[in-house]
Amino acid sequence: MTPGSCTRLRGRYYRTHFPTRGVNSRAQWRLNKRKDARDHLNEAVSFAIQMNSWHMHAHCNLLLGTWAREEGDYTKAKSHYNAVWHLMVDDGNMPTHATTAAILYKLGCVACDEKEYDEALSVII
Repeated sequence: MTPGSCTRLRGRYYRTHFPTRGVNSRAQWRLNKRKDARDHLNEAVSFAIQMNSWHMHAHCNLLLGTWAREEGDYTKAKSHYNAVWHLMVDDGNMPTHATTAAILYKLGCVACDEKEYDEALSVII
């Protein structure tokens, strides 16, 4: 990477198109280019961790969880949704944000998908 094609953040250079990774990955997912979509999002996760950006990290996990659920991989979906919960609530970043309610809803939906109705009720109620 050369400085001319990058943005400097916190003393390091990053690709200037990096923030579009999430948008690109969504488009690729809908175009059924799922490997490319996951690769872009995993790159975004690595960047978020490196930049200590809990918000970007949570957003990436939210998308990865949604995609895993679409594919019927409920274990992976739960893992990603629990990671978002940890980043937002357990770490105290934004425990009252609307996304926390969405995560509870999504965890409840996964439990319903798995026919674990008691668990779904305990998560949603």
